[in-house]
Amino acid sequence: MKETTLTSLKPIGLVKYFYNQYKDVNEKVCYLNNGGCGVFALKLYNLLLKLNLTPKLIVITDNIEGMKERIKTDKYGATLFHIMVVINKKYIDSTGVYSKIKEIPHSYNDKPCVELPISVLEKWVSNEHMWNNDFNRSDIKVIDKILIKSFRKVKKNLVN
Repeated sequence: MKETTLTSLKPIGLVKYFYNQYKDVNEKVCYLNNGGCGVFALKLYNLLLKLNLTPKLIVITDNIEGMKERIKTDKYGATLFHIMVVINKKYIDSTGVYSKIKEIPHSYNDKPCVELPISVLEKWVSNEHMWNNDFNRSDIKVIDKILIKSFRKVKKNLVN
């Protein structure tokens, strides 16, 4: 994509371009969305901020009230959930950019979502015991490498 085209993209176009740079991450990181979605969302969120975008974090869950309580009190409960980034009503994770919750592979049958404060996600990500053990936390380095490389490519193409 030419830089003039990339610099003129609306925020979601830029996000889709970014996604195209990192979309093979699920092939390189096993079980990314079985215990690593929070790590991925946090890293993506921070890089999108560096692109002067205004992302939000959300949790898609099978238990909305339980998740609200978990966010508020930090008490763990048996709740299925998936963490994503949202920009302009588009849901973004390691698997794609989606317009509707029901399109997302980890959507729990079109269940609602709750906004997640960055401070809560940072705390959750630092606690390895609250995540599914299928995800190997040593793969965080792989996620970093892929996202940073993708970010640099996007940033480079934004520079005139």
